[in-house]
Amino acid sequence: MTDDFDDLYNRPEFTRPEWYGFTPCAEKVDLFFSEDKSERTLYEAAKLCQYQCEHRRECAELSMQATEYGMWAGTQEKLRRRARREGWSVDKLLAQADEWFKALSKRRTNAEVTRRLKERREAAKPEPMI
Repeated sequence: MTDDFDDLYNRPEFTRPEWYGFTPCAEKVDLFFSEDKSERTLYEAAKLCQYQCEHRRECAELSMQATEYGMWAGTQEKLRRRARREGWSVDKLLAQADEWFKALSKRRTNAEVTRRLKERREAAKPEPMI
């Protein structure tokens, strides 16, 4: 996967930004540029963008110009394609990504709560008497 990412930066229209080495994705390339599009993988990558990246805005600006592949600034490929097609600003792209992340976080939290309640109910059931 790293080779694919390096190939992206070797394109003539693309220059690796100076700040790249100081981002969460620099250390977890396989997470941000994964073939795995599961909700869990997307959530884990977006969570790092949301909470640990100081360069999210710059990354979003770059993503609007350069590529559709991978997770950039907490945005998915589909969202960036739409943003380009409809001429969105970077602010609108990030706002849409934030809404998606909030909804995904809530869904994951609700699923986790449901799972824990089910486990508690199962553990509290009396064993059948034989």
